[in-house]
Amino acid sequence: MKQQVKSFLRSYMMVIALAIIWIVFAFLTDQVFITPRNISNLFRQMTVTGIIALGMAVCIIAGYFDLSIGSVVGATGALS
Repeated sequence: MKQQVKSFLRSYMMVIALAIIWIVFAFLTDQVFITPRNISNLFRQMTVTGIIALGMAVCIIAGYFDLSIGSVVGATGALS
């Protein structure tokens, strides 16, 4: 039983932490955090970071990881 709880927590700890953060922000902002307009704004603000992360993931998966990629990602993020 104890091993199952440990396995569950290892598997879902990030999801649990995200849910806790979401609930805290919902209560601190009087339910404004969960409105569709705010969720849309959050996704819109995450697009630049997401696109950069996808490009970086492709470079890492392909095995072309070196220090120049970090500077290119930083310059691309600053320009966009």
